[in-house]
Amino acid sequence: LTATRLGAETVANFADRSLPHPDTFYVNYTASGTDVEFDDGLAHFPCVYDTSFGGYWSYGFAYSHMTDSVTSGVGNQYAAKTARGYDSSDDYVVAYCDNPVTYENDMVMQLNGAAVNHPVSGFYVTNSTYAYNSMRDGDMFSRKFHSGDWFKLIVKGYSGGTLQPDSVTTLLADFLFPDTTMNYILGTWQWVNLAPLGNVDSLQFSLSSSDTGMYGMNTPAYFCIDNFTTEESSALGVSPAQPVSVARVYAGPAC
Repeated sequence: LTATRLGAETVANFADRSLPHPDTFYVNYTASGTDVEFDDGLAHFPCVYDTSFGGYWSYGFAYSHMTDSVTSGVGNQYAAKTARGYDSSDDYVVAYCDNPVTYENDMVMQLNGAAVNHPVSGFYVTNSTYAYNSMRDGDMFSRKFHSGDWFKLIVKGYSGGTLQPDSVTTLLADFLFPDTTMNYILGTWQWVNLAPLGNVDSLQFSLSSSDTGMYGMNTPAYFCIDNFTTEESSALGVSPAQPVSVARVYAGPAC
């Protein structure tokens, strides 16, 4: 496991994942349709592959060394738009948020050990190259973003097995500004502060987009994370190394 301890914090930074060289990513086709997961820090990162149709990534998290911030399309689904992890590290995690059971754009991460029933400090987030370029240019499934569009990540917590109403929402693309020069697609690492969710035993990640059709969201259901930071006590502080989050916090359901 890879964990950096800062007092009562444990940081999953994925630095010791077993990847042979740069521009590789984790693939495990040994157990089709089951969780071929990995643990890092005090979190469990589910990962499901399907060997049908030649094999494909079905759901969950994949750790990556990919540096391709240019190539568009699903063939480049394991790369972050930043081309590196947070603070120019080699390693990060890509999330594919497409639940094969519910057909919704959500998934659940469980906490482990001392992190259970304590707050989660937060994590850094950015767009994948695939999602970023799709919103920037459009593709055969998704339209090019224009004024009025948005792409958001919503995080909720479970406590005692019950999904809690509070949520933290981060805009991965925001074209809602009256001044269109302020519109953006996130292409840097941004801190997401999850302290407002309180004590949790697992997290639900959900994606939503203004670009939807009869089969649901058209925007590629991907995002990237790094430095996933859990707490081992209920007295939550913010590390000086973590910038103040610009994520939006909602009490109750978030649209």
